Amino acid sequence: MKAGMGQGDLEYVRKVVQFGREQGWTMTQTTKVLHALCGVSLLKAHRLAQDWTPRDLISELVMTAEKAGLPSPGVTIQRVNHWEEGERPTQPYVDLLCRLFSLALSCAQRNRGWPRDVAG
Repeated sequence: MKAGMGQGDLEYVRKVVQFGREQGWTMTQTTKVLHALCGVSLLKAHRLAQDWTPRDLISELVMTAEKAGLPSPGVTIQRVNHWEEGERPTQPYVDLLCRLFSLALSCAQRNRGWPRDVAG
């Protein structure tokens, strides 16, 4: 499976996520397995592990920004798709994605750009 996953592929993803839950996998473990088995970026694997659509990811980013007292991000589904296909988001979005997925990154790592934990 690559970035252009079809409906059957989403069913496979759901089975992998369910299996991971049954096995007690952490979200990080599920994300890494999805990344490896499905050939998707780590960002997309993070989203799929949560069983989120791109629209859900945007909603979560907005809520994360609100909780942190940050301006609401102007993200579109097209932008999410670009990020999932390898385009690097600008620094404010990197910070927001790190907050959303609770990635433990130092300021130095964040300042270097797109974290490997998300980008893959």
